[in-house]
Amino acid sequence: MKTAAEQVEHLVLLVCDSLDRHNIKNIEHPKQAALDLAQTWLEGNLERVTSYFKSVTVLGWEADIRSHPLFTRRVAQLSELRKTSSHYRDLVHTLSTYYLNSKRNRFEADQRRGLATVFDSQEAYESSRDYLEEEFAGNMVCHAITGGLPFIYHGLCIDDYQFFARSSSSEALTYPVFLPVNSKRLGPSLPASSLLEGLQQAA
Repeated sequence: MKTAAEQVEHLVLLVCDSLDRHNIKNIEHPKQAALDLAQTWLEGNLERVTSYFKSVTVLGWEADIRSHPLFTRRVAQLSELRKTSSHYRDLVHTLSTYYLNSKRNRFEADQRRGLATVFDSQEAYESSRDYLEEEFAGNMVCHAITGGLPFIYHGLCIDDYQFFARSSSSEALTYPVFLPVNSKRLGPSLPASSLLEGLQQAA
């Protein structure tokens, strides 16, 4: 964060509160639990984050993204794209499988420590898929809200910002530009294109 602040003065912080409900479906009231976790994170970290930048604007997934008039439209457009584009279906399947394997690895590590007993591969795959497709729609909404500001994001990211528009022939589905991050603690960002290329080579 401190390194990013050397290049960026004004930050829009997108807190993916209710989006995280897809990752905690095995508890009662997952949406409220996800909102509570996000609030706890903000209370513990927002002051420190704010100190690095001239200004910080916080957007909440539930309050600002899912409630935005564009959100339902983008969800519907992506649902239609799933029916019409094999490239989009391949993307969703490849990324969902990547997260499924990550979840399985974490489960096996927990199991070795005696902390986990059950792993449902189908549920893990479906929750990853649902998370991704909602994330795609929401990121497009955030793109519109911020006027096309680039995203700084660590982890697996869509590095081809025209992928959705090209697959659908609709400029409305233009995705944010993602700037790769190389974290000393977490490692470098992983572009989705590298996973798709690996899949094509394996085939």
